[in-house]
Amino acid sequence: MAQQEGHFFGILSTPLSWARANLRFVCGIDVAYGSAQEGAAILTWQKNRRVELLRTIALVTGSANPERAQKALNMLIEEMFPEQKLKREEAIDKALEIMESEQQRVYNVKKTQAQKPAIGRKIADRLRRKPRGSH
Repeated sequence: MAQQEGHFFGILSTPLSWARANLRFVCGIDVAYGSAQEGAAILTWQKNRRVELLRTIALVTGSANPERAQKALNMLIEEMFPEQKLKREEAIDKALEIMESEQQRVYNVKKTQAQKPAIGRKIADRLRRKPRGSH
C-alpha cells in the first residue's frame, strides 16, 4: 500500500501534473490529454492561481506592513492587467530617455543682478517715509 501511495503522490509532484489533476478532479474540466484545449485550460488555471496568490499577498502585506502594501497591490494589478505593466515600463523608458538627453545638454548661465521683490520695495519705501503722526 505504501508503494501505491508514493506512486499517487508522485503524479502530483510536477507543476503540470498538479494542474492536470486540479482541472479534472477539482474543477471538473475534462479535456483530451495533451490537446490544445488542455494547454489553454492549464494556462488559464495557472494564471488564476497566480492572481489568487498575489491577492492574498496584497491583503496580508496591507495588514502587516501598510508601507509595502502599494507594491503588493501593483504586482496584483499588473498580473491581472498585463497592459498596465507595459504602460509603466513604457513610461520608465521615456523618463530614462529624457534624463539621458538632458544629461548631454549644456546650459549657459549668466550672472545677473538680483533685484528685491516688488513687495520688499514697497515695505522699504514705507519704512523710509515719515511716520504718519509727524507732519
